[in-house]
Amino acid sequence: MRKAAFVIAVMMLTASISGDDTPRYDDSCHRPFIHPSQVEIENLYFSLAELSLHDQRQQMWSLSSTTKAALWTYNTERYIGNHPDLGIEARELLHRGVSLINTPAWFDIQDGSIGYGAKRAALAEFKRNFQEVLPADLIYEVLIRLGPEPSFAGSSARPTGERRDIQPDSWYNCYCGTQFDCGSSGSYDCFDGYCVPTPAHCGPYGDDPCWGKCKSTG
Repeated sequence: MRKAAFVIAVMMLTASISGDDTPRYDDSCHRPFIHPSQVEIENLYFSLAELSLHDQRQQMWSLSSTTKAALWTYNTERYIGNHPDLGIEARELLHRGVSLINTPAWFDIQDGSIGYGAKRAALAEFKRNFQEVLPADLIYEVLIRLGPEPSFAGSSARPTGERRDIQPDSWYNCYCGTQFDCGSSGSYDCFDGYCVPTPAHCGPYGDDPCWGKCKSTG
């Protein structure tokens, strides 16, 4: 049901063209796209927010760099608006993250493309700063996934991945070897091994490769 709602939202987002909209071009790949309206972004955002982290990453894979930037910007601004008690330093850091992802074609700057070195350096500095300033639950909700983790009634499995009954304690997909991609729960941690690197499906904004798995430690 959640995936069906998401598909409908994407169809509306990609097919709707209002009266005086003019196709613009993404210089990185020379494909025409329409800048989505705020209403379209909000509808798509709430469709994605209902999904697990794994499903979010899979569904967002094919979205344009412009749409991804708009979704993450909305996610950050919504969090800031809902948390008036957030400190000045944290707010400034989150606004810096918004500036980063709104660099033209940020999500299309891949290994080997122009600007890749500068992008990785900027993101590495941003990571160091947010890990020093922001609490883990805020990082997870604002930078790792879109919105708070949904509750899955009647299920004991973590929504961050697919359960594999290989061992009694079971393994879960982890989309990079950091605690944040395992979820905000302290009963899960990341471990190396049993992982085929998957590009652009982990880390802040889903823009890092996969290097590990999530495993229950509780």
